[in-house]
Amino acid sequence: MREVFMRTSPTNIGLSLLATVAATLAVLLGTVMGWIDLRTRIPGRKFLDYASLVPLGLPGIVVAVALIQFWLAMPVALYGTLTILLLAYVGRYLPLGVRAANASLRQVDPSLEESAKILGASWTTTMREITLPLIRPGLFAGWLLVFVPVIQELSASILLFSSSSITLAVAVYNLYETGYIEPVAALAMINMVIIGVAIWLANWVGGGRLVSRGDAAPVSA
Repeated sequence: MREVFMRTSPTNIGLSLLATVAATLAVLLGTVMGWIDLRTRIPGRKFLDYASLVPLGLPGIVVAVALIQFWLAMPVALYGTLTILLLAYVGRYLPLGVRAANASLRQVDPSLEESAKILGASWTTTMREITLPLIRPGLFAGWLLVFVPVIQELSASILLFSSSSITLAVAVYNLYETGYIEPVAALAMINMVIIGVAIWLANWVGGGRLVSRGDAAPVSA
């Protein structure tokens, strides 16, 4: 028991990085898919949006088994590594990133981007100066929606972890099954601290522009 508990200490850092990367990738891919759906005329863009919702209906165990079957047939050995866990998390929670990006882009009137283009701004400048600042709070909200379930994901992790890639949720489950309630409570507190810090950082980074706008002095008539 002590060996499992001590091994999860460095794993907490690795899992935090893994959840951060998974949430970031899910939001980035979701933003690209949302942009294709709402800002382009590419044929099949609606199908891409609908297909992104499929993982919501798949249990984590099904996703894990599919990844195991696929990568066991590949020459690259990913089973038991953090990479296969990352693929499982991104694939399973990608719909949350897509919905967050889609909702954020729908709140930005395309005429703002068109006006920038008329004034000579490039696509890169338009995205950096207009679109991204406006959708940033929504993207950080989507990032949180992915990060929180990833940090405590169990159903897929329990089939994909190894002794070198044990996750916090798997450690809590194993300790609880063996009757070690005190370490379970300690790891649960660590989990709460990690999620709390992530929520504070995302709220600070994503909501800073909104706070500054709200604190601006009103213009008198």
